[in-house]
Amino acid sequence: MTLDEAIEHMEEVADEKKKEACNLYDAKNYEESRECIGCAEDHRQLATWLKELKDARETLHAMYGRIGYP
Repeated sequence: MTLDEAIEHMEEVADEKKKEACNLYDAKNYEESRECIGCAEDHRQLATWLKELKDARETLHAMYGRIGYP
């Protein structure tokens, strides 16, 4: 799995869990709904961190490229 694929997966899971939370809330399963919201937030945070990692890697590669490192 590539970093881009992992980011996309985390975002997809976050979206799915958010929808699931809405459905559970509508069905009055409030505790399960809160758990899904927490899971969605965790996946969204993971996606954010992976994006930061990707940006940092790209910055380092750009810097090393300019000063002659492989």
